[in-house]
Amino acid sequence: MRNKDKILLDALGERYAVIEHDGGYCLYDKERPAKRTNCKYIGRFYISSDKKRYAFNDKYYKDVESLVKAMDDYNATLPFDADIYCPTFKNSYRIEIALQDYLGSLGFTTERGVGGRYGTRYFKNDCFGQCICDLTVWVKDGTTEGVITRNILTPDENKVFATESPFEDLDSAIASVNTILATYVASVNAAAMNILNKITHSRSALLLDTTFDVRKMSKFTEDGRKKMIEVLEKELEQLKGKGYESKNKDEDMA
Repeated sequence: MRNKDKILLDALGERYAVIEHDGGYCLYDKERPAKRTNCKYIGRFYISSDKKRYAFNDKYYKDVESLVKAMDDYNATLPFDADIYCPTFKNSYRIEIALQDYLGSLGFTTERGVGGRYGTRYFKNDCFGQCICDLTVWVKDGTTEGVITRNILTPDENKVFATESPFEDLDSAIASVNTILATYVASVNAAAMNILNKITHSRSALLLDTTFDVRKMSKFTEDGRKKMIEVLEKELEQLKGKGYESKNKDEDMA
């Protein structure tokens, strides 16, 4: 920490923490919850040459409140959580957590401990818990380059790489995910719509779901139509939610 900057840094008070980085300072809020760090990353600022003002995004601020507000306003325009843009993280890690958040917003989950040198696998299950899409995200360590792969399991569960899409930065990583999913979902949807178009409209028969409880050695049946309606209503509510919108791009991600 440079001695001449001490006055403005001390003015941040007990609430905020700073880490000196590349000629500036990364600012963290100790009172806000953070996903991946102990304190919430807000942004990186500099101190003017006259040591009287904070500098952020080529503008100057005389007090902490106006600086933090400017950072919050800027972060609200970003497509991802602000901590993803923290410059102290490795580029590869920032890509990984951005994809983790994006795929999570699409309903994908990953198993604990799945990842490492061969990438991280993400799974999308249907309403019955069956896997309908299996992706692997691999990012080259220390870079923003990598590959998105859609996997397919053969009947004997030997994994086969079905489709790959390389990327070189965050924007192209999101584009790779979207390209693979759009192609796959469109083909599945077309096949499903073809079936729906061909079946008759007679649907008055009973729809029963039968479950066998191994522990109790008993079997019970429930109305499958009621269960399906509940599932569809839940899916419709999720479809009404807000999806990914790319509004801006942080220069540090390049």
